[in-house]
Amino acid sequence: MLVPQRRQQGANTDEWRIRPSKESKFRERTYKGIPDRWRRAAWDLMMSRMAGLRVDGYDRLTEEYRDSLEKPSSYDVQIDLDVPRTISGHIMFRTRYGAG
Repeated sequence: MLVPQRRQQGANTDEWRIRPSKESKFRERTYKGIPDRWRRAAWDLMMSRMAGLRVDGYDRLTEEYRDSLEKPSSYDVQIDLDVPRTISGHIMFRTRYGAG
């Protein structure tokens, strides 16, 4: 049903497409459940269609995301209050600014 449309230099699939003969069944099969091994490809295809993005659009979004990680958020104070109150026992959140 899904076939590679474009591959990266290392032969990994960079973009997927639906076979034209299977286009009508795609939605039906999505509702029935996507097998684990195809889930990443299906989500990638559906999200890129919904957002109208091509691969170069992903590069731009990735860059914006990495830039945003470094910026402070207006929600930081509230997160600092809520995490110890709600999930302080979780191993990822035992120390402030730890792995979690």
